[in-house]
Amino acid sequence: MRRRTLFKGAAGLALAGLAVDQYSEARGPHHTGIGDDPEATESISTIAFQDPSKIKMLQFTDMHFYQWPWRRDLDRRTREDMLRLVDLHAPDLLLITGDLWNNNPMHAGHHLMQDCLSFIESLGRPWLFTWGNHDRLDDYVAGHRTLTSARNSLYRGGKNSGCYQVHLQNRRQETLWNLICINTSGAGLAHPQQKWLATVPPEGPPAFAVFHIPLKQQSQIWVEGQGQGVKFEKVGFGVEDGNTVRQLQSLKVRACISGHDHVNDYSVPWQDVELIYGRATGYAGYGNDLVPKGGKLYVLNAENGQYAWSSVLADGSHWTPHGRAVQWRPDLWS
Repeated sequence: MRRRTLFKGAAGLALAGLAVDQYSEARGPHHTGIGDDPEATESISTIAFQDPSKIKMLQFTDMHFYQWPWRRDLDRRTREDMLRLVDLHAPDLLLITGDLWNNNPMHAGHHLMQDCLSFIESLGRPWLFTWGNHDRLDDYVAGHRTLTSARNSLYRGGKNSGCYQVHLQNRRQETLWNLICINTSGAGLAHPQQKWLATVPPEGPPAFAVFHIPLKQQSQIWVEGQGQGVKFEKVGFGVEDGNTVRQLQSLKVRACISGHDHVNDYSVPWQDVELIYGRATGYAGYGNDLVPKGGKLYVLNAENGQYAWSSVLADGSHWTPHGRAVQWRPDLWS
């Protein structure tokens, strides 16, 4: 057997092994981010703004870097889009809401995470991170420490298995708004997350809740005929029992920001809380044929509580839904 043939055969076996490993990883136990760091002392980070009346936050979700190692063009395209969106919108803060990397193939998850974080650091903006169901590692305590120590990171989830708060302040260091960051792990918002939410002081400032797996009401309310945007797949709310939104409302949460379902981009109202899907970002994930990949831009006035959002694409276009769609139409993104 010639050397080239032998090399190709070995490479093919390696890729086949990786594919099998990815398949089994995706269907194994989901405990992403679960595990407290005994050395962690902080659960709140702060960021101050010169002008808190116009805070721009850019959400990236479901990048799925390294899902297909033999398709580097997909990850390269995702990175190019993210760089372009940061350049276009000059956000004050990045919201990385889960599935940044894809699983833990051959126990390489921590290496994949570090490579992804190097790219996030290169964007040159403060950022937060919430765990997705595919952000898997062998050692989550080490993961918490790596996330906390990364450049420009606001992550402080080591103390409470990935749950923490980010306080948005003015230049006098007065907290005007709170970002309640929740680790939905692999199953959604369940009893452990609800237990942690019970420790967040209800007398705090108005807030957004930021997490990966959506709430049960994002399905129910859409079915009832409310909401605007596009829904092309079933809502994957996991084991969430429908009670979490009441807890969040008691914490002055104005909106919940999630990801997870790549071809849903809509919002629904639950009383005075808006439940919002982010725009899926990564080309390695499914759905670009139905919902073009991009990000979601939020502009918040933390002084009076007003905010607006739109989905944004790397070509410079904005999309804000008017009406509802459950089937593809070519005019949706025009």
